[in-house]
Order: sequence, then C-alpha cells, then structure tokens
Amino acid sequence: MDALSVVLRDIHLRGSVYFKECFQSPWGLSVASSKKAAFHIIDKGSCWLNIKGRDEQIKLLAGDAVILPHGTEHQLLDNPSSDCLPAAQVVEKIHKGENPFLGSDGQFNIVCGYFEFDRDSNHAFVDSLPELIHITQEYRHSYSWLNAAIKMLTSESANNNLGKEVLIDRLTDVLFIQIIRCYIEHNKEQENFIAALNSGSLNKVLCLLHESPELNWTLASLAEVCNMSRSKFTSRFKESVGVTPMKYLLARRMFKAKQLISQTQYSLTSISEMVGYQSESSFKSAFKQFFGKTPSNYRSKL
Repeated sequence: MDALSVVLRDIHLRGSVYFKECFQSPWGLSVASSKKAAFHIIDKGSCWLNIKGRDEQIKLLAGDAVILPHGTEHQLLDNPSSDCLPAAQVVEKIHKGENPFLGSDGQFNIVCGYFEFDRDSNHAFVDSLPELIHITQEYRHSYSWLNAAIKMLTSESANNNLGKEVLIDRLTDVLFIQIIRCYIEHNKEQENFIAALNSGSLNKVLCLLHESPELNWTLASLAEVCNMSRSKFTSRFKESVGVTPMKYLLARRMFKAKQLISQTQYSLTSISEMVGYQSESSFKSAFKQFFGKTPSNYRSKL
C-alpha cells in the first residue's frame, strides 16, 4: 500500500452528508467550530464564505467545493450582509422537513456534510492540512475522477433510492480522498507531511512504519530503505514529518497498542509483543509516558 492509504486507514476516516437543499434569499448559516471537518458543495448559484479570523470573504461559485479540515468556525451567506442562523439549528429543522430558507429549485442548491477522523492520534498528516481547501471548477475539469466523485455525491444526495444512506457515506469518504489527492498533487513544494507523501523514499518508510511498527526498526535500517545516510535521512524525515523517525515509530506503536487494548481482549503481555516490545514492563512504561496513564488504567475506563 502507499503511505496515503495506510494513513487514511489509521486515522479512521468516515463522513456523511447533513443535507442537500435549495435556499431562498436571504439566508445564512453560522457553522460553529468542531472536531469534524466540514465540507460544502455549491451545486447551483453562488454564495460567500467567511472564516473566523480572516478579514477576506471568499466567493463560492456553482461547482465549487470547500473543505475546512480543522473544523474552523465559519459562515455561508447569500450576500455579506445577511443574518445567519446556527447551522445545527438549520440541520435539525431540515431533518424535520422545515427548511427555514425554503425556496424553489434552481435558485441556490448546496450540499453540506462532514468528515471525521481520529483526532486523538495527533497525526502529522492531519496537522499538515490547511485551514481551507477550495476546489474550483478549474480543478474539477483537470481531474475527471474528482469531478465524478462530486457529481455522484451531489446526485445521490438528491434522491431517495434504496441504500442511499450507506452509499452517501461511502461516496463522502471517496470525495475526501479525491480532494486530498488533488491537494497533494498541487502542493509538492511544501515542507511538511505532504512533502513526505510526495517523496518516493519517505513514502515507503511511512508505509513500513504504519504497516509493521512491531518490527525491530533502527535508524540505520530505515535510512537504508531510503538509501541515505542516517544523518541525512533523519534531517529529511524531521523536516517533512515534524518529528524524528524513532519518535514517529514510537507514536505508531503506541496508537496500535491503544487500538488493540480498546478493541480486543488480548493480554497486555501479548499486546506488548504485538507492538514491538520484548518486555511488558518497558511497554507499560512507554505507554504511560506517551498517554499519561497505564495500559491497565486505559482499559479499565473503556
């Protein structure tokens, strides 16, 4: 597998759509900050996006899609002077069949939803994503697979076919992956985790550390994978990922252990071996130092 695939698997990506609706002016949504990443697809018409902390207003046109990966507080409005209702309140009313901005088809159509992933992992990939990813028609026309994902999700959100909910959830996951692929392709110059995904050698190391963190990796063996000296490899890895290779390995082991503790009945002795520790006491010490609690305490609170 490639590094992006294993990373997306490990952060437990999931998402869905809140609604696809037609709004009549005037209208405005105020979306509170959240641990979930918000996304919006403008199907018809245009609107304005205000992001908390930014002075500029961004005009969104038909065909545009935006993601706010960190769940930043924001507003969507038909014009900059419109009043806003809390988005949570609007979602609740729409689900009751009481769209507060109900209008005739063809004026302004929007799809709103969310992406969710394991924020507890403090993953460098999530941290490297910008506050806003804006996909324009230009991007969509350049990438047929991205355009297809947006069109399929928009279309499915508008009908009531059997299996709609499950299909929408799957299409939402696909949309996130396609948008991230597009973002990575257009940001090869970045010096962060995105750069590591774009680097063939670092990509391979990331795959190994995610897929097999239990192996007896050393700085020398990882540097050999990249055909680099240990010092050059450490420098390149830290510049891109933000931590040293061995600290990244520790994090992968700890989160694999956390997953095994919460999702299985394996003994702590077995789990310590499954994440690369020959000594249970060494594993317990590392786990407590990393999470601030012992493995036993963590399991007892589940």
